[in-house]
Amino acid sequence: SRLDTLGASAKIMEGVVGGVMESGFDGIFLLASNPVDIITYQVWKLSGLPRNRVIGTGTSLDSSRLRTILSEMLHVDPRSIHGYSLGEHGDSQMVAWSHVTVGGKPISQ
Repeated sequence: SRLDTLGASAKIMEGVVGGVMESGFDGIFLLASNPVDIITYQVWKLSGLPRNRVIGTGTSLDSSRLRTILSEMLHVDPRSIHGYSLGEHGDSQMVAWSHVTVGGKPISQ
């Protein structure tokens, strides 16, 4: 599972974030390292930056993959599909099927 990598990833991030912040960094952290939700929280705490400047990909990539797969299955443009993968990125995430729409209509129709 993604949690198996937590110890190593957290240790790496401690060193990276410390060095980056000591350099006078005034930007935005964009994180994709697994387990991304926990690492994003760690970087936010270590950096002292406002929440809106520490961003994790979370389930946004999974939501994009969902729309792409559905668009291929349904032969429609992925931009006409709205649906989201929710929860912590990993084994516990889920698709909110009751809120998935295709062309503005529920996917169940």
